[in-house]
Amino acid sequence: MAFIKTSWSAKHLHWCELEGLTDLIMNLTQMTSFDATSRLALLSPRNDCDGALLAIAAASQLQRKHNQPVLLLDLGRPYSDVSSYLGCGDRIDFLTLLEKKDYLSAQWLQEQELDATTGIHVIGMPDSDNYSAVTMEALVEVMDLLEGMYSNIIINLTGMPPSPLLFFMVNRCDQHWLLADQKNVSLKSACDLAELLYLQGIRPGSVNLVLAPFSPEVMPGKEMIQNQLPILVRGDLPYTFAVITDINANALFPPSGEFRLYMKAVEKLLWLSTEKSRWQFSLGW
Repeated sequence: MAFIKTSWSAKHLHWCELEGLTDLIMNLTQMTSFDATSRLALLSPRNDCDGALLAIAAASQLQRKHNQPVLLLDLGRPYSDVSSYLGCGDRIDFLTLLEKKDYLSAQWLQEQELDATTGIHVIGMPDSDNYSAVTMEALVEVMDLLEGMYSNIIINLTGMPPSPLLFFMVNRCDQHWLLADQKNVSLKSACDLAELLYLQGIRPGSVNLVLAPFSPEVMPGKEMIQNQLPILVRGDLPYTFAVITDINANALFPPSGEFRLYMKAVEKLLWLSTEKSRWQFSLGW
């Protein structure tokens, strides 16, 4: 019998027979590709890595892959930018759903015309930080309803500080991407946030670092950063300064030019080739 402790959280205490030890470690530590029923949380202590753009690109790729509507729950702080980037207004916001939880139904939501662009349904947050209606009961009821309606959900949490709402949302997800640029302070913040997720009982292999360059000239390679940090590095994104033109013109779709290259990079992040995890290489397995 083996006993594995992967963090100080009781949720990360695992018993298994010795012959199942390798499979358990693989399950806990390996990055996984997306399937038809995935929940993705995008996180960063600061909203300077453009979680809104990554959320839009990931939602578009998932919609094309599975040919089903994708819900993009945009809770980024201090502003909810997804609707602005897509050139549309929020039809309904998340706090309103919580306030109306007793009247909600799948049919009512379908009538709200949540399409921000083809196959991407967006629910944002109001500009005000009025969380008086946020109760655990309301959160559970609303998220159960949304998860029953959508196979794929992306939750943009970039800029939201550690809070009960953030931890509730990440515990509803099976993948967690931390955004960071190449600055030391950004990488350190990502590591600190990863540790908070581990303490919540989040599977370590689901917490992946996504590198979003601050500057096109200076970008340490994926391998160099992976060797210095305890977080699994999922991949990196191209420099997005040129995409601002498409955002300002409300012309992200159909993807062209720089945004088309960005979409290809996001596609690689979503679907990974199977490879040995870092711990296996370190043990010579």
